[in-house]
Amino acid sequence: MIFHNAYCQKEFLDFIIEDTSKHENEIVFKLLDQFCDLNIDVDEETFTDLIENHEIYKRFIKRESGSFNTYSYFESFKEFDANDFVTSHGNDYLFFQDKFIDTTVIREESGCNIYSINDLSLLLEADAILGYTFKKHPGRSTYKNWGVLLDKKVCTPINSMIIIDNYLYKSPNEYADFKLDNLYTIIKKIYPENLKIPFELLIILDNRTDIIKKEYCEVIIEEIHSFMAKSKDELKIGIMTIAMNEEVHQRAILSNNFFLSSDKGFNVIKDALPVKPTHGEYKWYYSSIRNHTGDITKYRQNDYLNDLNNLKEKNKSTAEGHKFNVGHVDNRLFGYTCS
Repeated sequence: MIFHNAYCQKEFLDFIIEDTSKHENEIVFKLLDQFCDLNIDVDEETFTDLIENHEIYKRFIKRESGSFNTYSYFESFKEFDANDFVTSHGNDYLFFQDKFIDTTVIREESGCNIYSINDLSLLLEADAILGYTFKKHPGRSTYKNWGVLLDKKVCTPINSMIIIDNYLYKSPNEYADFKLDNLYTIIKKIYPENLKIPFELLIILDNRTDIIKKEYCEVIIEEIHSFMAKSKDELKIGIMTIAMNEEVHQRAILSNNFFLSSDKGFNVIKDALPVKPTHGEYKWYYSSIRNHTGDITKYRQNDYLNDLNNLKEKNKSTAEGHKFNVGHVDNRLFGYTCS
């Protein structure tokens, strides 16, 4: 399944193709080959020569899914504006050789996937899966709390996040007791301080018992803004309530780059120590891409987003008393799916 457009300078692609035995080169090659419509910066005559006379380029044109084309607006990438960039390339992968493009600045300010040859170690680091366990006895936990776990693996760039946890808000008292060590810590650790566009956060809560009211969701949003010291232009937050739904029952955090699961949800830490046992994985959507033979996490993310988007639209059109949307619920992640 094709999830992205990819824009590649030919010099970069040649560098990758030259030695796919290097793990980082293999990661890029398989990402482009299996999950991207590929575009390279050559003229039509050169493009025709490549696909007629070079086997590796023939491979791209003969794929069952995924297109292979040219693009002629490479110079436009040098004129960087974070808001325009995320609008045009929020779900793309961009790979450049050109030294005049500062991929680090663009990546940090837009939260988009843009890399140079010197950045490939970032994809190599992202490829590793970080499994974790929290136990009530901290000596038996692989990591002490969310802060320590999230410091161990940085799955960036990031500009959007959706938290799904049926039990994040079981009662006002429990939420108040647990929010600092859990929800607030997670948001604080993940929020990219160099981002120049609004960070979009959506929280999905189960409300089958009808204890969550719209008015208090507005309070929750205001409290997060206050804790983060971010304006509504910097941090756009929404809350969506659902009734028990099997498609989105798993407790997980989705972003434009990583997936964090927790078997027992995210209200498991108090006073910086585990009080409820849980386990899960923190990983890039394409983790293990070099060796995968079946499912890869990107497929699961795509299914989640499609299901959540349908529930969000139902809430808009036929909102019941216990199922509703509050705040900014049109998270940009909903635009990064395939049906």
